Amino acid sequence: MDTALIKKLLLERLSHCSKGAFEAQVEPNIPPKHLEKVKKSFGITDERVLGVIDTSLFRRGKNGIVFTEKGVYFKDVLCDLKIRHYTDDWRPEEDTAFDSLGIKPDNALIDTFAVTGLMDEIVYGLSGQLDTVPLPQTVKPVADAPAPEGIAEQTPPDSTQKADTDGEDDDDNDDDDGGGLLDLFGIVLDVATDPE
Repeated sequence: MDTALIKKLLLERLSHCSKGAFEAQVEPNIPPKHLEKVKKSFGITDERVLGVIDTSLFRRGKNGIVFTEKGVYFKDVLCDLKIRHYTDDWRPEEDTAFDSLGIKPDNALIDTFAVTGLMDEIVYGLSGQLDTVPLPQTVKPVADAPAPEGIAEQTPPDSTQKADTDGEDDDDNDDDDGGGLLDLFGIVLDVATDPE
């Protein structure tokens, strides 16, 4: 495997795969003690770990996403370990991180779409097709960036406007499916099962 290519792509893109305060680490910037925890937790014995996003509380290496020279590993509190090898198990533009790894689009910690794009780029790169296939850009939005042309900015409601009195929940969070609560529950469960 072309580990230099994989590391280059991880350096460019792995940070886009994390949605929160979880740091993306790429070899050689993975502390040895942390690397050993990750390898043990994910059952990695004969592969070189090239990149990690550890989503476990207190960086215990128990959950998250790990890229090796052969494939990607994903483990979550609510999901068993999933492994996909770059050349054998991943079909670019067909497979997704949701279907293949179980990373739900509403995952509060890992960006499903960024992982899918990164996996596609790695597979295309390993097959020598990276320069010939147009890939989508996975760039995190900048908070102060102006709205694209043709899209009107939304202004906050005026405080003098009449309040909604029909009794409906107006918290602008109508997509509450419990995903955030489940992620929080997973972190609490992580601490409760391993008080180390």
